[in-house]
Amino acid sequence: MINKMAEYDKIAEEYSEVQDKRISRTYLYDINLFNQIGDLKGKSILDLACGDGRLTREIKKRGADKVLGIDISEEMIKIALKKEAEDKLNIDYKVGAVGELGKLGKFDIIVAGFLLHYSKTKEELQKMCNDIALNLKKDGRFVALNTNPEFPLTTNKKYETTVKSKGPLKEGSELIVTLYQKDEEICSFNTYNWNKETYEKCMKNAGLNVKWIPLKITDKALKEFGKEFWDDYFKNPIITIIEAKY
Repeated sequence: MINKMAEYDKIAEEYSEVQDKRISRTYLYDINLFNQIGDLKGKSILDLACGDGRLTREIKKRGADKVLGIDISEEMIKIALKKEAEDKLNIDYKVGAVGELGKLGKFDIIVAGFLLHYSKTKEELQKMCNDIALNLKKDGRFVALNTNPEFPLTTNKKYETTVKSKGPLKEGSELIVTLYQKDEEICSFNTYNWNKETYEKCMKNAGLNVKWIPLKITDKALKEFGKEFWDDYFKNPIITIIEAKY
């Protein structure tokens, strides 16, 4: 966990600065995530791996009541707290490693921009799932963006992300994710390759049932770039949504 924190601390500023400008996040990932989350008015929300609080702030602006953001990186949380000070939305932020959180409360919805694929081992993944279940209301939902186990790799910079495997791709392989902006490399970090059965087993062990939701092309994406621009992405959709509930 210390190594993970150091990795994200190192890229905190670069990662934060580029997120609002990246094509895939702006036109696909975030819109699909919020469409799946649905109505947030009056809900209690736990945002795991919240980073600089970019999605956390949007969650609050969409009417959520109690909002808590958690991230392993102290530097990311510092950025989130700075933004909260500049634009007070009454959001709480804490430094914490998912898998070591324990009980923080009971939330209507637990959200994760990206989380589960950072698990280095199946044991870490299980602990993450346990923390999610521990903090979720019985009628609540966990909704997250995640690496698509069926299409984990890409070398196409068109959508400003490449994902390569260290060595032959297999269960548990370390993946190198590199983010770009206009062909300029911004930062890199590591995730891990787990198949659907592994995710589903860990969630089931925690008492949760999993549903996989493929991303859809959005009206905003079509209006800005046209359908043909996105054809390559949907031939190799590296990101999917995972939803879990009791």
